[in-house]
Amino acid sequence: MVELHPSEISKKILFKDFFPFIHMEGTEEKTKKRFISFLSDLFDVSLTVWAPGVCHACEYLEGKANEVVKESYQDVHVEPKSYYGDAHFWLTVKMGGYEKELIVDPFGVYTLGEDHYQKKRTIVPFFGTIENAKGASQKVYSEGKPLGSRGYHIFHP
Repeated sequence: MVELHPSEISKKILFKDFFPFIHMEGTEEKTKKRFISFLSDLFDVSLTVWAPGVCHACEYLEGKANEVVKESYQDVHVEPKSYYGDAHFWLTVKMGGYEKELIVDPFGVYTLGEDHYQKKRTIVPFFGTIENAKGASQKVYSEGKPLGSRGYHIFHP
């Protein structure tokens, strides 16, 4: 089965279109509901960058996430991460009282398979715990490094 990024299916995307990409298995219900509420609020203020392959917009997403935190989620900590230098960017959040990092990646990671080396590849967004990510996504998120003070360095050829 090929999973498609919601923005590849319709130009008018809704937050509920991302539900199949939220993977919180093994997480207590209270944390799951709070994380989904945070994602919904983040979607409302940043939906223009919830699209495949635009991880270079992560700095914008981080700014919007921090606005949402300041307004309604003071116990949430947002941290940007990158993989393999600057090959991919996403956010992690730590929710107060929950020790694991939660991935916020509306941009998506390429799936492995026949289309991996093609120009037009399947890109799947992911939201949840690293343990629940599959294949290439789990590798990317597991090997991600915090950006720290060096910030975003993006080369656009």
